[in-house]
Amino acid sequence: MEAARSTEPYRRLYGDGIGTRIEDITDLSRLPIVDRAHLGSFPLESRMAAQPERTIRHSTSGTTGEPIQIVWSEEEDAEQNLFVARQLEAQGIPLDAELYFINVIHSRQLTEVVTANGRHTSVYTPASAASIAEEIRAAGPRVLWAEPSMLMEIAELLGRCPVTAVITDSEVLDPEARRALEATFGVSPLDVYDSYEGGFVSWQCEVRSGYHINADAVIVEVVDDRGRPVPHGEPGDIVVTNLWNLTTPFIRYRTGDGAALLAGPCPCGITLPLMSQVEGRKNDWILTRDGRRLPPLRLALSVIMGDEWVRAARRYRIVQRAVDDFLVQVEWRDGRRDDLVERIAPAYAHTMGHAVNVDVQDVHRVPRAPSGKFRLVESSIDRASGQ
Repeated sequence: MEAARSTEPYRRLYGDGIGTRIEDITDLSRLPIVDRAHLGSFPLESRMAAQPERTIRHSTSGTTGEPIQIVWSEEEDAEQNLFVARQLEAQGIPLDAELYFINVIHSRQLTEVVTANGRHTSVYTPASAASIAEEIRAAGPRVLWAEPSMLMEIAELLGRCPVTAVITDSEVLDPEARRALEATFGVSPLDVYDSYEGGFVSWQCEVRSGYHINADAVIVEVVDDRGRPVPHGEPGDIVVTNLWNLTTPFIRYRTGDGAALLAGPCPCGITLPLMSQVEGRKNDWILTRDGRRLPPLRLALSVIMGDEWVRAARRYRIVQRAVDDFLVQVEWRDGRRDDLVERIAPAYAHTMGHAVNVDVQDVHRVPRAPSGKFRLVESSIDRASGQ
């Protein structure tokens, strides 16, 4: 708490209550809940409680259309690695197992792409599923860790490819994806709930009766729309308090995901508290001209352009109006950046495998979905006709 109180967002939020003593979860629940819009309205420097000599910086994936920058120290990163080691051991995966980690956001390569008018521009593009599949064939790893959507793409190319374990994260692992991955890799995936804001929050053991919360690294609350706690077993909004990142603190942060806290111990014997599978956000998949479906994260502008986009735009929304036509609505921070706008169409063309038209519309406020929540990607294509 002391770290959070030293930062501008929390200092303004707490006001006269800045000196409140927090000793347990009851005291914590008296503090106001914060969201991405509040924290993202402050510059990164004003959100930092410390200035470590060696830091690690990331931007959130922007699945809400509101990516923000987050920093932690190398020492804090090492602490997170210890939680991963504990998780792997509990999942029956040897720490020396050959693990192949795939992540859409991290698997970037700087690529020269030709624009429609013959100009060249540089954009970040994720490694293709085909290239990753080839690497897996060559390396023969026993453990795969990746987003379900990426593994689904790879599975279609690999065919039957037995491994010791599959770990999934970053997206909702639905029953259809679980069955498909089990058919390809011969094992049922072990799912993880993680985020840059909360770190490694919870994970499935081999019993899969729930997700074990890393309660010594993060406090997880589940609340209703008004911020009131809901009973165990009842779904609500996830609110996290990060205990490991003292560089950019997150106190009672509403993640935008939904789940339930579960009562009782897990049959596996691990005493960490349990939560249900995260419901997450339902983003639309993107349809390509040749009938392929791409996960929405592949078109996220914070993925394509990284921190440069996060610094330039407050929020954005992508609408696929046809297989080769997109509308991108942007709330700029300090005026339109044409140099970034010019990079969107070639990046999308590279990812989708065919030319596309992109209209970028500057807006004062990106519209919300009827539910009141933001949808980063929407596809208005009729799946039956492809139009």
